[in-house]
Amino acid sequence: MEPTASGVFCSRVLSMVNSEDVNAIILAQKNMLDRFEKTNEMLLNFNNLSGVRMQQMNERFLHHTRTLVEMKKDLDSIFRRIRYIYRLFGHPALLFPQELLLWLRKFHQQFQSFLQNTGSWESIKPHC
Repeated sequence: MEPTASGVFCSRVLSMVNSEDVNAIILAQKNMLDRFEKTNEMLLNFNNLSGVRMQQMNERFLHHTRTLVEMKKDLDSIFRRIRYIYRLFGHPALLFPQELLLWLRKFHQQFQSFLQNTGSWESIKPHC
């Protein structure tokens, strides 16, 4: 039986392909697949950890937001009461100018001694 044209073509194409090169390509593809699977697993772990951390931070953020809202309400109430007292009795500095002046002098002296003991205002570390 005589070979057909398509059979001849296929056999010649197959003879042109080096099996060692094909095996090397397959091995390289398997190595890349392993690396991609490891990378994908690492990204999934990172995503899970990020989700947990995001949930924790969201809870803290909501707690702090509620605290700030409560503090604002409290401060608004305090300042509203102070304004009411000022309307009823007048400003304390106008009612008691001598006492205010004495208090300011005492505060200034205490503040100056504080600065001398600590070195400077910038050397104070915040408490937060």
